[in-house]
Parts: sequence; C-alpha cells; structure tokens
Amino acid sequence: FFLSVQGATNPQAELVATLDALLTDPATQCRFPGRRLWLTTQLPGLAGALPPASCPEYDEWRSVLAVNEVVLVFAASYLNSPSSMYGHTFLRFDSATPERMTPMLGYALNFGATVPPDENGFVYAWRGLFGGYPGQFAAGPYFEKLREYSRLESRDLWEYRLDLTPAEIERLMSHVWELRDINFDYYFFDENCSYQLLELME
Repeated sequence: FFLSVQGATNPQAELVATLDALLTDPATQCRFPGRRLWLTTQLPGLAGALPPASCPEYDEWRSVLAVNEVVLVFAASYLNSPSSMYGHTFLRFDSATPERMTPMLGYALNFGATVPPDENGFVYAWRGLFGGYPGQFAAGPYFEKLREYSRLESRDLWEYRLDLTPAEIERLMSHVWELRDINFDYYFFDENCSYQLLELME
C-alpha cells in the first residue's frame, strides 16, 4: 500500500513518493485513484501535469457497481459464535441501474479476519485477541450476506442509509479500490470491522 519504504510512519515521505509516482508512472493513477482524486483537489495544476492514464479495470468496476447510495448494515450478535458476540458491521452499495434497483442485488463491503479453515478454538481466540490474523476488505453480493446472517443464523439486520453526497461516494469508492488485497492488523476488541469502516468513511 505504501510507495515509500518509510510510508507507514512518515506521511511526508509517502506524499513525496506518491507525487513522484503519479507524475512518472501512469499505472499509479489506476492503482491509487483515491490519492489522485484528493491530491488534484488540493494541489492546483497537478491534474494538468499528470500523464494520460487509461484504467479500464477500475472504470469497469465502477460502471458495474454504479453506486448512488451507501447503507451501513449492522448484523446483531450470534450467540453460537464467540467471534460474533458484538455483532458485525458492513456497508452495502446500492445501484441506480434499472436491473439492480432492489437492495437485494446490491454489493456488500465486509472487513474481517482471514482465518485458516479448521482453526483450533483456543488458537482462534488467542490470535483474534492479540492481532494474530490479518484483516482484509472483501466485496460480494448482498443477498449472500442476507442468506448467511438472516436465514442461516437468524440474526436481525439493521440498515442505516448514509447521507453522502455524490462527491463523497466518489472518494469512498476510489479508496475502497485502493484497499483491495491489503492486509491490516485485526484485533477483536478494537481494530475490528467497525473500526476499519469508521476509518474508511472518515
């Protein structure tokens, strides 16, 4: 995620490395559309100085999702699973396209720990509490979340439509693209799904 070797601890070094990459490598604009969007609004003249860039993969992703509304969804706790004792929070992206007007066909953005299959219960609890698992964002059809939480686990789902402007949705989606396949430290009590979604929306 960081372009500078000091990027995780030195924001100035990351800013310098980002500007250099944007000005010299068009592929950087496709990899970090959120950075490009924000920097071009903050630095007059930068947009005109950037080399031409074609980002068909990103453009197709945005076109397929066609997001016009964002909904925060809270799944109530599930007593049969200790990892769900506080419930779960994720986002749903609703589309304006006629074929996907129903929320059932929206996309869900989920953040969770990446846990190996058949992990020992004690090891699972220990590593979950002390940051032993990487966390990642993942997107998928909303109806799959409905099936998992509502039908299979009988959990209540609470939906809160967010009051985001089109420009805010644009920034949110461009940053979501940047976070794909990025590992975060996951801590069950604090740096969990709600923490990462709050940081994303900020």
